[in-house]
Amino acid sequence: MALGLLILITLTLIVLFKTYEKDDQVSYTEQATSVSQPVVAQVTVPVSGQLSEAEITGLIRMREEEMLARDVYNALFDKWEQKTFINISSSEQSHTTAIKNLLVQFNIPDPIQTETPGVYQNPAFTDLYNQLVQKGSTSLVDAFTVGATIEDLDIYDLQNLSADTQNADILRVYSYLIAGSENHLRAFTKQLNMRGANYSAQYLTEDEVTKILN
Repeated sequence: MALGLLILITLTLIVLFKTYEKDDQVSYTEQATSVSQPVVAQVTVPVSGQLSEAEITGLIRMREEEMLARDVYNALFDKWEQKTFINISSSEQSHTTAIKNLLVQFNIPDPIQTETPGVYQNPAFTDLYNQLVQKGSTSLVDAFTVGATIEDLDIYDLQNLSADTQNADILRVYSYLIAGSENHLRAFTKQLNMRGANYSAQYLTEDEVTKILN
């Protein structure tokens, strides 16, 4: 059952990324098709004379993705009372606020309209929140694996989005977020190692993850 849930989580993450990708961008490796994929709502992209559509959708995506990370870590702290989760949750709050400031700067409507955990404009993020919390509530090793997976995805997305923009303000924030996510990935994998477990890369390559950890 745990394996099936992990497959469902992976498929949901794939759908989330593809919602914001153009057809000619990098896609995920094909996954098993036996699990049905959730339907993702269409996102209305606001008009901005300063940014491209890819830049706008990227900011909207990362605003919700960083909020999701914060919410999941808060939930896992409530479950396990491990300080790693609450410490990184506080950092995720600063990450999502940094993205919000860019939305304000470029006059882009904020997709986050409530502080209620697990509630997002994109319902696929809500589904993902529920899946990740369920998976992370199974065991402490699963909880730290969920954390490492979120950071793996964050870095992967931010690297791809950075390649789609030349805007100095966006690049500055994305660089800050990548550095933070690399620190978080190291923290979660350290906790896994202390419990005799290892993290296997899900989105970055194993070489990329090894480079970050070393």
